[in-house]
Amino acid sequence: MIKNKRQVFIILLFIMFFYSADFALALEINYPQIPGLPKITDNSGFPDYVGYFFTLGTYLAGALALMSFAVGAVQMIMSAGNPTTAGDAKGRMMGSILGLVLTISAFLILKTINPTLIIPTLTPLPGVAGVFYTNGTDFKPAPQAGNASEVPAGYGKLIYKCEEMSLPPPLLVWTYPKPGQQDDENFSNSRATRVNCDGTADVSSGSFKAGYETPGVYYFMASGYMSEANTSTGQIPAPFKGKVKSIRIINDPTSDIFYGAVFHDSEKPTQGGNCVFVMTENKEGAANIPVSDSVDIFLWNAKHPETSGDGIQFYSEPFGWNSVASAGRCFLDQKNQSNNNTKECKKLGLINNFYYNKKVTDLVFDYTNVNQPMEYQDEFKNFQEAPGSVRINGNYLLILGYYKSGNLGTATENNSQQTIFCQTYYKDIGNGNDQIDFVAQNNIINIVSVIPLK
Repeated sequence: MIKNKRQVFIILLFIMFFYSADFALALEINYPQIPGLPKITDNSGFPDYVGYFFTLGTYLAGALALMSFAVGAVQMIMSAGNPTTAGDAKGRMMGSILGLVLTISAFLILKTINPTLIIPTLTPLPGVAGVFYTNGTDFKPAPQAGNASEVPAGYGKLIYKCEEMSLPPPLLVWTYPKPGQQDDENFSNSRATRVNCDGTADVSSGSFKAGYETPGVYYFMASGYMSEANTSTGQIPAPFKGKVKSIRIINDPTSDIFYGAVFHDSEKPTQGGNCVFVMTENKEGAANIPVSDSVDIFLWNAKHPETSGDGIQFYSEPFGWNSVASAGRCFLDQKNQSNNNTKECKKLGLINNFYYNKKVTDLVFDYTNVNQPMEYQDEFKNFQEAPGSVRINGNYLLILGYYKSGNLGTATENNSQQTIFCQTYYKDIGNGNDQIDFVAQNNIINIVSVIPLK
């Protein structure tokens, strides 16, 4: 009987464990801003984390020592003449004081002997000799960030030294009007300087921070007000949200790194709204941006688009990939199999920087072996007339939209920009009437762009 009860208990425990289970999701961690610690952002590097956790560990060790001392003091008060308890309390208090002294001493010794262990510095890249303070003649090692009061007297400039016959990336230096602002994400208070090899930047007042120019999307509010490299999709952070005047896209063709972006006036990129999309094959490409509340930033698979997947399928009915849907179909695929396509719905191809960027009316449905009357087939010839559903077979960005009155097209490296109404998708669209916002508002699709992603 006892054995049976034990089995029932184990089974119930097993069921409760899985009943309370949930899917694991990526967690976005916001590190608290603590005085004396470097601020951790999405663009922070390994040295920032080392400095953050080392100093945080010092704080925690000090806090534990003080707590232990307080416990010992309470024990001392409550010992009521008990020699044994009083002795233990004194020992705890002395140990706490000794631990606190050792912790502070270790921190001060490290900071005095080798401050680079707790102060993040720029790790030289290949071809980079280093970043230094200079008085025009001599050089002294410079940290990644600092205050003007910490700059050696007479060495009020940073100089970017490179090895001969090398082509390292430029150095970006942000300067701030007041001390202690180098960890502030409010870049509107800063001035950014792009420094090439042997170039200098004035850091004699306020505070500063420096970093190498890396591939990504940079936002500009006005001349000199520049963000760090952005590489992720989401809301554009303050102070740039809604105020981006222009951008620069930095690519690395030798490493097959090509970024693109779709800017939106909606709170979430997945919502329909006014948008501008920007792509460039050049190392640098700048464009004026009229909308900038949120952004899709993507890695464009420019050199090997065939590795992104098998293509995209367009259907005339919701969930058209189900056999019971009886949907017309148009497959943009890699193989261009004749039994999957009409002659109008052709193989994906690179057109004007996009993998597919043609008229929606060219997405003509094939009704071979589809149980639909001729009246239906004549009425719904293409995806514009029947945006039923879309299946995305691989890693692609799908942009659906329509032209508003006035501007048409995309933003490019020649600083032109065109505003359209669009919505972006990375996953299947099961029901176009529900999941394509502007179709639900009785607008007609006349933009389809497919971009292969890495």
